[in-house]
Amino acid sequence: MKLNAKRNAWFVVFALAILALALVIAFKAALERPLYIAVVSTTSGEYQAKGQAMVNAVRLYIDRVNRAGGINGKQVKLLEFDDKGDPEVAQKIASEIAAQNKALVVLGHYFSNACVAGGKVYQNAKIPAITPSCTADSVTEGNDWYFRVVPNNGTQGTFLANYAKRVMKHDRVTIVYDDQNDYSRSLVKGFENPFRGLRGTIQNKWIVNAKANNADQQIGAIAKAFLRENPGLIFLALQANDAKKFIVSIRRKGLQYPILGGDALGQKNFATLFNEYPEEQVQPGYFSDGIYAAAPLIFDVAGERLQQARSLFMKRYGDDPSWAVATAFEAAMVALEAIKQTNIQGKPENRVEERQKLRDYLAKRTSMKKAFKGINGQFYFDKHGNAVKPLAIGVFKNQQFISALTQFQPVADIQQVAHLEKELAAGRIVTIAGQYMHKTHIVYTGIDFNSVTDIEVKNATYHLDFYLWFRSQKGVDASDIEFINSVDSFQKLKSDKAIVEETATLGNAIVDLGQELSYKAYRVKADFKGQFHFKDYPFDKQILAVQFRHTKLTRNNLIYVVDFVGIGETTKQGIMAKLERNNVFSAISDWKIKRANLFQNIMDNESTLGNPNLFRTDSHMKYSRFNAIIKIKRDTLGFITKNLLPLLFLVGISYLIMFLPFDENAVMAISGTLMAVVFFHLSLASALPDNISYAVALDHAFYVIYGLIIFQLLLVVIAQRETVKDNDIVLKRIVLTGRVGYPIVFLIAFISMAYVYGEIRLSPVQSRSTSSQIASQNMTDPKTSDEKVTLIFGAWRTARVDKINRVFAVFAAEHPNISVKFQPVAVKWYTPMLEFQLEKGIAPDVFYLRSFSRSQPLFEAGYLEPLGNLPGLKENFDLPARQPWISENGEPYAVPFQAVSHGIYYNLDLFKKLNLAVPTTWEALLTTALAIKKAGYIPFANGIKTGWATSDLIFMNLAPNFIGGREGRQKYESGERCFDDKHVVAAFQAVADLAPFLPGNPETISFGQSKQLFLQGKAAMFMGHSLNISGFKQGRPDFEWGILAMPAPKGQPEYVTYHPDFGIGLNAASKHKKEAKLLLEWLTKPETGELLSNEFPGFFPMHKKAPAIRNKHARAFLALNEGRETDVRWAFPKLMDSSPNGKALMQNSTAAVIMGQKTPQEAAIALQDGLAQWFKPAQKCFQFAQRSDR
Repeated sequence: MKLNAKRNAWFVVFALAILALALVIAFKAALERPLYIAVVSTTSGEYQAKGQAMVNAVRLYIDRVNRAGGINGKQVKLLEFDDKGDPEVAQKIASEIAAQNKALVVLGHYFSNACVAGGKVYQNAKIPAITPSCTADSVTEGNDWYFRVVPNNGTQGTFLANYAKRVMKHDRVTIVYDDQNDYSRSLVKGFENPFRGLRGTIQNKWIVNAKANNADQQIGAIAKAFLRENPGLIFLALQANDAKKFIVSIRRKGLQYPILGGDALGQKNFATLFNEYPEEQVQPGYFSDGIYAAAPLIFDVAGERLQQARSLFMKRYGDDPSWAVATAFEAAMVALEAIKQTNIQGKPENRVEERQKLRDYLAKRTSMKKAFKGINGQFYFDKHGNAVKPLAIGVFKNQQFISALTQFQPVADIQQVAHLEKELAAGRIVTIAGQYMHKTHIVYTGIDFNSVTDIEVKNATYHLDFYLWFRSQKGVDASDIEFINSVDSFQKLKSDKAIVEETATLGNAIVDLGQELSYKAYRVKADFKGQFHFKDYPFDKQILAVQFRHTKLTRNNLIYVVDFVGIGETTKQGIMAKLERNNVFSAISDWKIKRANLFQNIMDNESTLGNPNLFRTDSHMKYSRFNAIIKIKRDTLGFITKNLLPLLFLVGISYLIMFLPFDENAVMAISGTLMAVVFFHLSLASALPDNISYAVALDHAFYVIYGLIIFQLLLVVIAQRETVKDNDIVLKRIVLTGRVGYPIVFLIAFISMAYVYGEIRLSPVQSRSTSSQIASQNMTDPKTSDEKVTLIFGAWRTARVDKINRVFAVFAAEHPNISVKFQPVAVKWYTPMLEFQLEKGIAPDVFYLRSFSRSQPLFEAGYLEPLGNLPGLKENFDLPARQPWISENGEPYAVPFQAVSHGIYYNLDLFKKLNLAVPTTWEALLTTALAIKKAGYIPFANGIKTGWATSDLIFMNLAPNFIGGREGRQKYESGERCFDDKHVVAAFQAVADLAPFLPGNPETISFGQSKQLFLQGKAAMFMGHSLNISGFKQGRPDFEWGILAMPAPKGQPEYVTYHPDFGIGLNAASKHKKEAKLLLEWLTKPETGELLSNEFPGFFPMHKKAPAIRNKHARAFLALNEGRETDVRWAFPKLMDSSPNGKALMQNSTAAVIMGQKTPQEAAIALQDGLAQWFKPAQKCFQFAQRSDR
């Protein structure tokens, strides 16, 4: 029995050991399990070099991350695939990736056709994909698993159309494209209608089928046609290799017509495609010079972060990267950031869940507040997964792809732009593709160093002699700069001291734009101050810099870029070689050049400069800063030879003392050596600045020597003790310890210093910190029915809180466990406050939502709870009432709350006094106004100083009667009608007819002053809405007043503007959804609507059942709907989605007509042209001579 027990015990121990070993192995395997990412590109065939460069960029970034510790404690492994640029192969590769079930995310493909084919597989397999280069719209359309870090072709085409028409000043364009290629088709689609919308002419459209056997013949036929007829600007929407053949064909026929291309052409290596031709070999740039193209980024305008990535790529692979390389690097950054932030662990059993988390994380980055820190600035995704970031326009010159002189940058927050109208009028801000953009001047800037002298370490100053030049558009004062790091005696250039100053028309590069080039060059000799760091002294590296910015213009209006063409050598290696050839450091023997670089970046000035528009905002003054950097390294060997050789002699002498008798003389000698070393240390330290508060490398070396000497002194003192002095064995051991330990410690210290400082390697900055995991909060509803719940109700109307509380008291009586707290915010701050609260998770449970597109983004971002199943919503509201709060997918997200009606208030007593009848036609209204004016009264009180009142109360009040109400409005929204047709002209003519009957100087009369003119009896009528009822009642006018409908022209039907003002939405993150839905359900009841309409006269419920209203004026307003059709304010359903929005255009045109600045026809044209910049139906309106596709 004892033997069996012993065997059992050993068996248990053995089993536990095996289990422990298995656990250790499993734990180790879990730690070593990599995170898989797939990259798919075209790494074979004619585009092999470009496709492989994309893979190399991803590999480069992942290697950096892995060296820095990986992501979430795990290494990242790259799975590489070649789709051969073939859609069928791409689909097979995507299926293989899905079958492997390893990759968390896919980066790729290179071509749009391949992206579309692979995207179908990724969508079905639910694998998130990010493309760095596919721009065809079809890549992300209908695929919510595909994202891209570049703008799509729709955006690019619209941008190019605006650039061609508004900057390049071309009215006629001929399009050359491939109708079998997704990229080419979508780029043309994005360009064509916007160009027409800008009143440009598409003269011809020529097709080149790149895969057809007769593609060369097609190109030749087009070139011959161009010999016969000037094509105007050629919009070349082809892939790079096909575009090359086309350009060669027309250039060899002597045709120099201007060419504008998409991003397939917008990279330096496009110019090198022509190197095989003899013309290009004799004259670099023969074929490509003067060609304009778009690009997601251009390196000459890139910031330091992108320049660093470029240098890393060139150092590792030896090639100058294209923009697609940079965006591939960026796509990898985005993917790994998503993995990090979602704490992905890469467990196979959680693959589906983790992919979903990644997809959801990417899909929620849909605003600048949630933007990624990209490789060249911040960006985010739109609701379709397309990157929202600016595009650049470049031009080829001498085989270089450089920034064109005019660029556009998005306005981050239009609310913070002071005097927007003035900026628009001056052209400093424009609208492109529905977005406000800064017009930015590019200044080609170059520096050539002549010499570097007088490097004063103690003062961190140095003397520089260099040439500095600027090339820019004529009229741009690019030389008005301030040197940021110069000494006090020299900070600004003197314009009259330029060594060269001239104006000349540029050659092929931009002569077509009719622009003149302003060129200035200076020779600068001045002292500059650096920020020297001495921790590694005397093994230190320092930076000599020249940095400057414009004194007045921010980066919104001017950017200094590196003059790649003028400088020639712009790589770090090239600049260094040039410095060495020119003997720039010939007067300096103590330093060696390590690297040099030229780049521009952003100088952020946090001061508001007292600008009220920047108070309490995150906006700073940002300037373009040009930087010329020379990194130098101290000549360590020379320093040691010159300064540390005596120290080495002292160390040697100190060591030799170990071979002398350990007596008092030895103590004296060692002490003397110590004092000599101390004085020597102090003398060397005196060469450094006095304000250094840290120990430098040299200090640490001296600390080691101090330690050795003190150790030596300690041994001698011990040896002098009586108990040791007479003990030969102990004494020999002490002597041996000193003789052996001294050199060993010295050698260890020497080797360590040599290892650390022999070649200081600055590893790439990579944050190793992992973000803290955010614990999920319990968002469930209360468990017990008797628990008291308080719902927070967010609103923008701060007045009459007592009335809304009376309404909520009725609800509380029916639901005693639920109370409602009304939390109003001023109208001006409501939207930004609500967005902030939703983002931070502190928003109210329910809140006001504006109608139509102004609230839809909140639903698309996931902040609003869908209400499709809310009881009473469909039963009590018809579709027109619900429509303003229904998403594109048909999902309702708010309960219709209140509507307002529009009409004309009139003075009953005055009408009786003047014996005037209530006008029922437009003609009668004008006749009535004339009679009132002759009687000495102001016919209409309305001024136009308050912008919204001009559009809402005047133009959109009368417009339905002239455009045909809802049916007419929808024809404009569909493109069936144009916004400058006879109906719109008639509406603006009606405004012109009203102008003589408004107060004098109406531009000085605000909305509040207009109401007072009416209440004081000075004006007979006021065009307004039903919200004014309460205010007029409180104003206590001494006359009776009534409401009449805005009349239509005689014989035409009348319409009333009846607008859904706001609904009530439910916070998707509310902790009390159950109770909130009870409140919303209660709001759907007709009796609740009636209660609200009687508490707030002039606010009307939108229920199917009409309310019984007690206020007579409110009843009168609502009665206007009887016998008349109603419609919403014209601009709100479809014309508010981009800039310039319809409301602003209507407001400006109405004011211009009233002030006599525009005719009705001109006002209608301004409305049409403004909307045609972004509203696609408006872009259909221009009928020009256009031939069919060739």
